[in-house]
Amino acid sequence: MKKNVGRAGPTGKVQSGFTLVELIIIIAILGIISAMAITRMDEGAGYDEYLLQKRLHSALRHVQMQAMHDTRDGYCYRLNFNYSPGTQNFGPPVSNMSAASASDSCSSSIEFNAPDYLRTSAGEMQGLDITMNGVDEGASRPMYIGFNNAGRPLTAGASCASGNGCRFSFAGKSTVGVCVNGEGLIYEC
Repeated sequence: MKKNVGRAGPTGKVQSGFTLVELIIIIAILGIISAMAITRMDEGAGYDEYLLQKRLHSALRHVQMQAMHDTRDGYCYRLNFNYSPGTQNFGPPVSNMSAASASDSCSSSIEFNAPDYLRTSAGEMQGLDITMNGVDEGASRPMYIGFNNAGRPLTAGASCASGNGCRFSFAGKSTVGVCVNGEGLIYEC
């Protein structure tokens, strides 16, 4: 025999629903969850540095792979860095390596028409209130990092290819980095 649980309404049928206590508990739980979600969405607080870290890591790997697969002599496979306050950014010197000349591929400029995954936009880091720094063997800021056909890093003083390698960091609410060792291993650090 089936037993009906609930209250009988004016028609004699059983009614079911939430009690006032249950509704208050559900509203309280939803309030706690929404308060936690709002603090997580605090305008990218601390997350923008990680996005730039991932983008630089990906861009370096892309350039390294190009260097290892392209056998043309005289071409530079590299990313250039600008550390000037207010205009910090990184990117390749050309937007299309297959159509570029060897001299254009070795220039010190940043091509802002290159795909977004290979560069930062002009003023992007300033808008995010993030500073970029690079350290080559603990001494100087590398103005570029390139790769030879074996995937090993090349910088102006060639010191990135030995010892401790290079580190590029992004500092804002968090500080994260991308490291390149002398053998060409690129990793987040």
